[in-house]
This record gives sequence, C-alpha cells and structure tokens, in this order.
Amino acid sequence: MKLLVFSTLFPNPQQPHHGIFVENRLRHLREDSGYEAHVLAPVPWFPSASPHFGTYADYAKIPRHDERHG
Repeated sequence: MKLLVFSTLFPNPQQPHHGIFVENRLRHLREDSGYEAHVLAPVPWFPSASPHFGTYADYAKIPRHDERHG
C-alpha cells in the first residue's frame, strides 16, 4: 500500500525536532507494515535567507525535497 501523509508538523533540515512524533509514528508504521509513504509537509515560503530577517530567513533555507530515513 502507498501512503500520502500531509502534515505541517514534520522535521526538516532547519527544524530537525519539529513534529518528530509524527515522523516516528510514520517510520514505525512503515517498518511494521512495509507500506510505502510520501510526506507533504508545507512550510511558509520566504524569499530571502539573509540573517537580517531573523528566524523567517530559516524558511528560505529549507530544501524543496528531502529524504529522511529512506
């Protein structure tokens, strides 16, 4: 079975602990069932990674695609 998970709470390289419980549950589900899963985890778009914008600049550093735990 293939799963598509949509969650605004999911870790990314800039926020590695953001929604870690969602990732852990999904990882255990995949391991126990053998399901294939893809996650859509939207983050706010921000146009600049300049440090002048503070924490908002972190959103510009998040990659468009990422793979975690296979």
